[in-house]
Amino acid sequence: MPRERLIASALLLLVLGGWLLFPVHRAPRFSGSLAGSLLGVAAATLVLSGLAYSVAKRLESVRRYAGMLLGVHVYASLVGAFVAVLHSAHRFDSALGMALMGAMLIAVGSGYAGRHFLRYIGDTLRARKTRLEALQRQYDALAQHGRAAVPGSPASWPMAIGRLIGLRRDLPEGNAAQVFALVEAIADTEFAVREDERLRRRLNAWVVVHVGASVALYLLLLMHVVAALRYGLRWLP
Repeated sequence: MPRERLIASALLLLVLGGWLLFPVHRAPRFSGSLAGSLLGVAAATLVLSGLAYSVAKRLESVRRYAGMLLGVHVYASLVGAFVAVLHSAHRFDSALGMALMGAMLIAVGSGYAGRHFLRYIGDTLRARKTRLEALQRQYDALAQHGRAAVPGSPASWPMAIGRLIGLRRDLPEGNAAQVFALVEAIADTEFAVREDERLRRRLNAWVVVHVGASVALYLLLLMHVVAALRYGLRWLP
């Protein structure tokens, strides 16, 4: 997973870096040349290949391949976006072309956020919950020796301090210090878990953004291909 995140991050930086070069580079005639047209065909093919994953995850007969196709979808979209930037040659004098480029960047960026950033938050959240359960077990084991122990785990500092004061009456001094350290660790971890869950709920909007941008991307790409074919066919005898 770290290797996949590294590769995807490098490809995303290439896409953004290539796009941000437009103030210093313009080649208005390149996109219509033979090389530019071939790059455009390659970009469209790579971007459209991502539809295979969208279809596979909804069809029971091929759903078992969805995991593999997700990787294809991620890399094909990133490479296709980079090739599309090369194809454009920073020629942004068309409303359709600018809309297509904007939809593509939003779709790629939101897809990266959902695939890697939110997964990182989810992995961190699971690790913290596992640590919290271990701390609670240690707390409960020590609390069994104190008559003031209350079932459950401390959920706030006032409750944590109250439990600690009650436990200190019946625990040896060394154990009381250990309980205090556990209470502090539990309170910190519970706070971190709540914040991670709040952040994940807010960032779940990436799904709506990604799906909307992807639909717009495919529609705009279809319009771009039709316009390019009509423009090219005019020059045929």
